Amino acid sequence: MDPNSVDGRDSTLLRASASEREAASRDLCLGHQMDFLAGVAQPVAAGVVRPGDVDALVEVVRTAGREGRTLVPLGAGSGVCAAVAATESDVVLDLKGLRHIEVLDHSGVVRAGAGAMGRHVEEACNRAGYTIGHFPSSIACSTVGGWVAARGAGQLSSRYGKIEDICVGATAVRANGEVVTAWRGSRELAEWIGSEGALAVIAEVWLTIRPLREGWTLRGFMARDLAAALTLSCQLVRQRPAPSVLRVYDPVDSRIALSHGGGGLVRRLPLLLAAPRLARLAADALIGRCLVVVGWEGDGPAQKSACSSALAIAGVLGATDLGVEPGDQWLERRHDVSFKQIPVLISGHFADTFEVACPWSCVVEVYRAVRVAVSREALCMAHFSHAWSEGSAIYFTMVGKADAWRRTWSRALAAADAHGATLSHHHGIGRLKAGMLPLELGGLHALLVEAKRDWDPQAMLNPGVLGLPCEPITAAPHPCPAGLDTDNGLWTGAVDTELGQVERVARRQGWTLGVPVEAPGNVLHWLMGDHISALSSRLGSARDRLVAVCGQLADGTPFASRVAPRTATGPGLIARVLDGDHRTTSVTLRLVRRPLRYMRLRYEGADARDRMRHLAVGDVDVWAS
Repeated sequence: MDPNSVDGRDSTLLRASASEREAASRDLCLGHQMDFLAGVAQPVAAGVVRPGDVDALVEVVRTAGREGRTLVPLGAGSGVCAAVAATESDVVLDLKGLRHIEVLDHSGVVRAGAGAMGRHVEEACNRAGYTIGHFPSSIACSTVGGWVAARGAGQLSSRYGKIEDICVGATAVRANGEVVTAWRGSRELAEWIGSEGALAVIAEVWLTIRPLREGWTLRGFMARDLAAALTLSCQLVRQRPAPSVLRVYDPVDSRIALSHGGGGLVRRLPLLLAAPRLARLAADALIGRCLVVVGWEGDGPAQKSACSSALAIAGVLGATDLGVEPGDQWLERRHDVSFKQIPVLISGHFADTFEVACPWSCVVEVYRAVRVAVSREALCMAHFSHAWSEGSAIYFTMVGKADAWRRTWSRALAAADAHGATLSHHHGIGRLKAGMLPLELGGLHALLVEAKRDWDPQAMLNPGVLGLPCEPITAAPHPCPAGLDTDNGLWTGAVDTELGQVERVARRQGWTLGVPVEAPGNVLHWLMGDHISALSSRLGSARDRLVAVCGQLADGTPFASRVAPRTATGPGLIARVLDGDHRTTSVTLRLVRRPLRYMRLRYEGADARDRMRHLAVGDVDVWAS
């Protein structure tokens, strides 16, 4: 049979060379690379097609539907969780032909095709005097559509947020060929973000842009241990203006970050891996101190004031001021790409990374649990590069023998899950972590399956990613705390609680939901209306404040999603929960710190952290803007 025919009919979807099909069939998941170097035969897509505009994309999707073909959307292929893993029955839908860029400065957005490379879009904005503020390490080899599909985060996330905070609209093509445009606040956009090509094909995105600032105000500190470093990070991310960059390195990663040399890792691996547990204990005992890098874009009065408050807070916590050099080093190297992985793989070892997120109250616990689990057969270090008011991401690096890669991954994810962390913060789920996704969703897996059936009933889009298509899997709800959590800046309570009562409770401890104390209605009414308040520019609308939901699905299945600062664990399902026939009983809401001076003017109290910060800062206004 003609290789370009399906059931005797010519197909325009299969015309691609063998090399093109092989190159497009996989992403950068380490398992793919290890199999390739080991000579293990890997599936190759049946074809590759690259539409040049939305109309061509629609025709490709409709043709695939008529011919019974499955499509695997591809951006730049820089993902690391096997979201792209085409088989002999799949056609790869290469979206890099959709690369138009239009900076709409009068609207404060940039409109870009899903296949436009991130660096090209950012440079176009820079030429107009703006920035997107989204700087993943892969910015030179990732597309804006990939950013949205994987729910990514950039190096300046503490100021600009993750991509769900930046993306205000998108156009996507459904599996039936229908073109849909959705905007922020809609259920459609919430479900496309993080869907990894499983629900619809993202064709175009609208991203918020902000005026470009010149210069940097940077500082480095050395904390006595990890707990002190994380306390400093927590204090700094809650001040205003928010740091653009805020990074904490564990003891081992601190040594590496401050070193100017390198190399020799491959030669030392056999010795270090002879007793990985002993190596972990020795590193903890002999190094201890941790580097913190903080910086603000711009060098005006607001940034200098924020830097002064950072110096004062660091002094109270016993951290040593290292000056600007650590920050300058980070700024100079922040887009450097390491080529050390291939020599490590060739030597019979692996070097891989994964990231999780959790509230501040359990960051140290998660960090320790994962390192203990990994050290059975591998070495592990970490840094904390995405800090939020309510928690932090932890970015682990693991090194071990090649045959221990899958076992190490399983142990690391199980330990993170058992101690309250997400499965992902910004890399996504793909196929690599899909087996644990039902546990992550805490009873909401049925809604993920429902979303797949609604958007793609024939299961023709990226089969296998996120574990879809599949039948619903029931998992235990996650713990649902109650009351005001001042450690993490969260409030959890019944949805019939008066909104003003929530605000009064929060303000007594120096927090706010951003609504008046006399606000009418209850929490559910506020969420259903998705109300916008005075703090919307910082916290978004009402539903953007939701961290977790608890209740029963329409069939009576109990659910409680995980309390986490940010996550990249599939589509956003909150709107499906609230707008469906499901019963939400309680929610966890994200709060924000209130300025100290404003609190004093209103005769409001402060907890011990507020008093410590006030004593440290003195007359410096840490909320300068």
